[in-house]
Order: sequence, then structure tokens, then C-alpha cells
Amino acid sequence: MTVRVGFLHVGHVKVFTLSSLLIFLLLVFRSDISSAAVLQGTPVCGQITTNPTWTVANSPYTICGTYQATILNDVTLTIEPGVRVEFDSNGRLNVEGVLNALGTSTLPITFTSSSSPNPGSWAGVVVDRNDSQPAVANLDWATLEYGGTSIGDNAQVYIGNGTVTMTHSTVRFSGGYGVFVHGFLNPQIVDTVFQENAKDAVHLMGARDDFRFHNLSAAGNGQNVISIDGYATIPGSRRWQNPGIPYLITRSAGNSPGDSLVIESGTLVQFAANTSLDIGGVLVAGGV
Repeated sequence: MTVRVGFLHVGHVKVFTLSSLLIFLLLVFRSDISSAAVLQGTPVCGQITTNPTWTVANSPYTICGTYQATILNDVTLTIEPGVRVEFDSNGRLNVEGVLNALGTSTLPITFTSSSSPNPGSWAGVVVDRNDSQPAVANLDWATLEYGGTSIGDNAQVYIGNGTVTMTHSTVRFSGGYGVFVHGFLNPQIVDTVFQENAKDAVHLMGARDDFRFHNLSAAGNGQNVISIDGYATIPGSRRWQNPGIPYLITRSAGNSPGDSLVIESGTLVQFAANTSLDIGGVLVAGGV
């Protein structure tokens, strides 16, 4: 009996050990598959010539620094909620067509560095087109971080000939400006946070368009302002919305007879030394 009990006991241990080993190997195998999927992602270099959709299943998408990535004219890139877009050193996403990056509150879209998370780790997002038709970028629930080198005085988002709508988003840890606008078309930025960018939250080269900024917050930036520089003329009928952070005029500007400027109530306008707002037409301060 003793021998039989010992045999059954040993056999039981063998069965248990084999089962445990199979379970262990299965978990390791599944873990390896999961890790490989996460690490693999999708590299993106050069021109984007179709109308692709970037999915969570193929995320992260890694923009190479050598050839960068360009959305060509008449091409639309759609990015699904929850996708992560990573940039190698000097990596840049050029938007000449249309970018739709529409996340959600629970599944934001992230644009970030592929390596060490330091300000200026990658170049930035450039919305610009060299003809009469502007490029388009729509960003909602997006986080842009650790970019800002080599473009637009080191801006994380550079806008030339482009129309940009940014809502419910965060722009942080740029090596320079959060957003730099060099064209005549100002973006619409609403419900967005600017945090710890090395220079101003937003920088505008001129005031030739309406200012469509509302409910912004800024903290820890070089200056927590929307700075206005460049073209001195404010032509036509223009409206400055109350952005929630100050406008800072760094070069004197004004309008002419026949022009009008409406500045919404609650708006704070600051002036650098030796600058002014010269009104030759109409100014309505406190308009709704």
C-alpha cells in the first residue's frame, strides 16, 4: 500500500507539473505575441499618396526623420481615436492635403517622440501648401508633445497657408512655440491647454484675419500669451474673441478709415514696450 500511495502521489505531481508547464508556456507565448505587436507598429516615410486611415490595431505609427512624411495635395489622412503617432529625431508631418485627427475624451490621439521625451525631440506638424488652396488640419482631443525644432522658430505646430481647427487638445513641452502662425489665415483654437512650451503659447505673424481663440489655458510657457508680431495693418472688419489668456502686441498695429475692429468683452490686451494700437477706423472694445 505504501508503494502504491507513493506511486499515485508521484504520478499526481507529474501531471500537475506538466499542466503548470503548459499553462506557463501558453502565457509566455501570448505575452510574446502581445509585446511583438506593440513594438512592431507601422513605419511611415515619404509621401502619403492614397487616402489612408491609421488604426489603433496598427499603432504606433512612427514618422522617420530622414524622409519625414507628407500628406500630398488632394489626399486625406484620417487618424482613429486612440492612435499614437511617434516621431524619430527631426521627424515631421507635412500637411499639404487634409489631416483629420479626431480623438475622444477617453481615446485621445497622441503625437510624441519615439525616443527620449525631451522638448525638441522631433520637428513638428507643418500645415502649409504652396498654391491658392490652403491645407487643412482638424484636431480634436489630441496631445502634441516634445516637438518643436527647426521649423517656425521651433514651433510644435507651424501654420502657413493652412486652415486649422484645434479643440479639446493639449500642446506641451515644445522646444519653442506651441503654435506658430505665419500665414494670413488664423486657426480656430478652442478648449485647449498650452503647457510648458519654451516660448509663447501661440505666436501670430500679423493680425490680418479674425482671432478665433476661446477658452484657452496656459501655464509654464515662456510666455502664457498669444503674441502678435509682423504685419502692422488690421484690414477690413475684424473680431478678436476672448481667448481666456492675454493677447500681447509686440509690434504696433492698427486699422485705417473704413476698417473696424471688435474686441470681445473680458479680453485682456497687453503691450510690449514702445508699441501701440493705432485706430484710424473704428474700434469697439467690449463687443459681443
